[in-house]
Amino acid sequence: MNAKRYRITLVGIIVLVIITSLIAIYYYSNKNNSEQAQTNTVEYKYYLKEYNNQIGVYKTNENKPFRTIDVFVYTLPSVDQHELKTGILVQDDEKLRMIIEDYES
Repeated sequence: MNAKRYRITLVGIIVLVIITSLIAIYYYSNKNNSEQAQTNTVEYKYYLKEYNNQIGVYKTNENKPFRTIDVFVYTLPSVDQHELKTGILVQDDEKLRMIIEDYES
């Protein structure tokens, strides 16, 4: 009789551990998904892209730059050249100013 009670108790503990683990996994996976959703909702005000061999500064959703940076793209490192071919997203005026200063220096 004692062995039977021990097995029932052991099975109960194992079931509780499994349920607790599943709840923890569910909680943390939902937390990560909501953090990723918040990260993906960042809005970008500008983007930089190659324009006539120079750097064009565009407002989001516009196809023509409102400004060009007097730097030839081919003079930049290959990583920068690749980023400017695909486009560099910029969140706000301050970050745009910093990026432009970096390219002009």
